[in-house]
Amino acid sequence: MTDQPKKRRLSTATLVFFLALFGFMSILMLATRPPKEVVPWRTDIDKARVESRDTGKPLLLYFTAKWCPPCRQMSRTTWADQKVADALNSVVPLKIDIDEYKDVAISYQINAVPTLVLEKSADVSSRREGLITTGQLLEWLRE
Repeated sequence: MTDQPKKRRLSTATLVFFLALFGFMSILMLATRPPKEVVPWRTDIDKARVESRDTGKPLLLYFTAKWCPPCRQMSRTTWADQKVADALNSVVPLKIDIDEYKDVAISYQINAVPTLVLEKSADVSSRREGLITTGQLLEWLRE
């Protein structure tokens, strides 16, 4: 009869341990959740071109891929920064996944991701390849 209470205590201790572990893991997951992108990306190239033409704003093309580590880092940092979102009010931001829109990537001669192309007019464009921080992006947009 003395074995029965020991088993219960062991079961209770195990239950308490797993509940505490679950609580800790839940808090850890919430605390490490990456910030959400705040950029209002367009995803339809034809509509973005029309918007750019109608508003007179330059078109900012962001070539990315789901498998791209620097692109994912930019999602958590650069594209999650409100200063960037505010600065991009002066352009039409267009996000293009190179795996979904291979023809567009080929037409822009995209050889690496991430790549940013800023089309100021039909004849004038600027481009940046690789990871770009908030500060670097803001400076590039001012040029």
